[in-house]
Amino acid sequence: MFRWNDFPRRDRFWLEVESTFAVATGPAEMPSVEAVRAVVRHLAAIDPASRFTRRIDAVRGARVPIPFARRERFLSAVVVGLDDSPAAVGEPAEDSGPLLARLAEICEEGLGDLPFRIFVGQRCSFFVFSHLLGDYTCLKFWAGVLRHALEGSRPVDLVEGGTRYPLPRALGETYGRRPALLRGLAASMREQHGVPASRLGFLGGEQSEVGERRPARAAAGPRSAAGGVGRLVERSKAGYMAALREWRDLYAPGVSVNSVLFAATIAASDAAGLARPDDGVHLPCDLRRYLRAGAPDFGNFVERLTIWPDDPSSPESLGAELRRATEVGQPLARHAIQIAKTWLPQPREAAAVQTTAAVQTTPAPTSPDLRPWLVSWGRVPELERLRWLAPPEGRFFANARSGGKDEGISFIYVDLEGVLHVRAQFDERHHDPALVSQALSLLCTDPIKVLDGGSRRRTRSGEAGVA
Repeated sequence: MFRWNDFPRRDRFWLEVESTFAVATGPAEMPSVEAVRAVVRHLAAIDPASRFTRRIDAVRGARVPIPFARRERFLSAVVVGLDDSPAAVGEPAEDSGPLLARLAEICEEGLGDLPFRIFVGQRCSFFVFSHLLGDYTCLKFWAGVLRHALEGSRPVDLVEGGTRYPLPRALGETYGRRPALLRGLAASMREQHGVPASRLGFLGGEQSEVGERRPARAAAGPRSAAGGVGRLVERSKAGYMAALREWRDLYAPGVSVNSVLFAATIAASDAAGLARPDDGVHLPCDLRRYLRAGAPDFGNFVERLTIWPDDPSSPESLGAELRRATEVGQPLARHAIQIAKTWLPQPREAAAVQTTAAVQTTPAPTSPDLRPWLVSWGRVPELERLRWLAPPEGRFFANARSGGKDEGISFIYVDLEGVLHVRAQFDERHHDPALVSQALSLLCTDPIKVLDGGSRRRTRSGEAGVA
């Protein structure tokens, strides 16, 4: 069981990074605020070491226990009521704009030293957390708290367990059992991937036919500096994920459903006329895949993976590159290298030179990384167990993240009982909101059409090359 108060080194990267998420879902039957507080109170009693019942001291890099005398004040801060009336958040299932604006405000407010916050309304709930608390697996805690509050049960399943030293164990289980993977890892890390100068900009003009990518309307470059951070949400009809799996089984066997979904996103973006940098895509990789048993439920155990498929709109191409990178443990090795660097002492002379240079010179502006992020949160069975007040296609799931300036567009996918919910967040200076909306609509309305359109485009390109 995880008993440390200090942050593991794999979590300390986030101490200086403001990365707050706000998530909302509904409509569902909601417990009272006091019932939710009672669940967290019970959790503190049966699992005193829980990270969910400790304040975050970013200066000390520690999770601080809450004195018993201050526990009620703590509970009043982390669990609060929510005005989810149409006047406050609109009708999220019909128009997500007001809800996303509220989530964005909450993100920018931050959490201070609180580990999380749960907002409880009449028909929906918000959950706010940061990477200092954990990764996407925190959604299980939120759903579990709501469920136990409704049922009046004790949250024994929320007591955390797992491997105390997951990274060394994952390295041992991966490379200790299959040392030949190290050769493949070394070869993959020696590969060089150039960054084309045209990676900035957007493709404008009229909406293209599905499968046809329009040329740039003008020289590639950033949009107006007046743009802010855009956030859009779209959802599919019922049976979407089943249809995607059926298509995969027929036309791309052996490829993961996520690879099909990611490729469909790129194909839909191409069809809508969105910019697509040619220097790869980012994906988060859950490193728990490298643990045979005892995978941790706590903290962050996810690492960025950047891949360069020949054609990211092809499920086969994207899936093959993703499989090649994960099989040799690229994200696991990258995570280990990043942590190892924190152990290396910095020479005093070098530190002094860097400090002097930082004071005397103005750093040159760096080109923003506009590679898209494709992030799958997958299914959340715990959320599916809520007492829903609408069928799957009538529910909403929205999220927002703090920041977003000078970043590539990010897509987050959630599967709720076969319905796909997608959130796109982007810098409006680099991505046209209207084109992003078109891409989301294409993705959620008819992914098979955009995938088939991409296939036809690749076929035409191949025939032209032969000729």
